[in-house]
Amino acid sequence: MPELSDPALATAAQAVLETGIGLAEPDVLAVLRLPDDQCGESVKAIGQRRPGASATAEELIAFCDARIAGYKKPRSVDFVDEIPREPAGKLLKRKLRERYWAGAGRTI
Repeated sequence: MPELSDPALATAAQAVLETGIGLAEPDVLAVLRLPDDQCGESVKAIGQRRPGASATAEELIAFCDARIAGYKKPRSVDFVDEIPREPAGKLLKRKLRERYWAGAGRTI
């Protein structure tokens, strides 16, 4: 089993969730590694729903559960009104990470 801090964990979940876009219908989806007391780090997905979309965190996690190893799937999913972007359109994952890593005493 790879280290739980391996960046590939978030990458695997991102790839699976992007193939399931029809299930979740998010406009934007970011998958991050966040501090976890038990494992060191865990995977979290943060999505921005399209108006009228009704996907739940449980549906996204179940979608991943059927397609990737349990340690690679997101442990939780949050939905936000807007995911921050650079002027060129790239997601600002560091802005999303800030609130989760603030009290961790370390950074990635």
